[in-house]
Amino acid sequence: MNREQGYQLPLFLDFNAPFTLEGFLGKKVDHILSMTGIILVCGIKASGKTHLVESLSKEAKRRGLKSHCIAADITCDLNSLYSIDEYDLVCVDDLHKVCGIREWEIALFHLANFMTDTQRKLILSSEKSPENLSFELKDLYSRIVSANRIYLRPFDDATRLDIMIKMAERKGFEISEEAAKFIISRCRRDMEEIARLVNEIEVETMRLHSKVTIPFLKKVLKV
Repeated sequence: MNREQGYQLPLFLDFNAPFTLEGFLGKKVDHILSMTGIILVCGIKASGKTHLVESLSKEAKRRGLKSHCIAADITCDLNSLYSIDEYDLVCVDDLHKVCGIREWEIALFHLANFMTDTQRKLILSSEKSPENLSFELKDLYSRIVSANRIYLRPFDDATRLDIMIKMAERKGFEISEEAAKFIISRCRRDMEEIARLVNEIEVETMRLHSKVTIPFLKKVLKV
């Protein structure tokens, strides 16, 4: 996969949601964790990069892989980047914070080469694409610019519907696609509101001993 064909990933960013990474993303997790070499997570500030990177690291550990996360910071001990022989997966968060710092770039260059040569995984995150970062080492730039990429982007309505239906399933009741579309068309589209409504609907289904039908929703939502 080249940089023009970056892997596109919509990510659920409600940190309090009762989903495992694998439970929501399904086969996309398998796809990411099956990759080797360098993987770059790109997204604007507060788009969920750290959440994704940390979750992938935890999921790798759950699957029996040795994983390690490092937060890129000028105060970080760079020795940790040179002592990774035992890890199958290494995650470095916030690459953009240390671009242009020669010591960091040299350490990252050796890390990238080692992880690639040994068919392991290096996951980096950045608020900017490599083309918009100021690298001193051209060889490091060439490694990162050719990496597989995951672009974090906002949800579309299809993803919101999927999340709502899965929320209900995990709570033990059913919201059909038709019912979910009815709800989405009459509420704010942020995940906090969707989660609140699912909780409210759950309470009312138990109180009224009712399935989630359109007449039921009209009564509950008062529309």
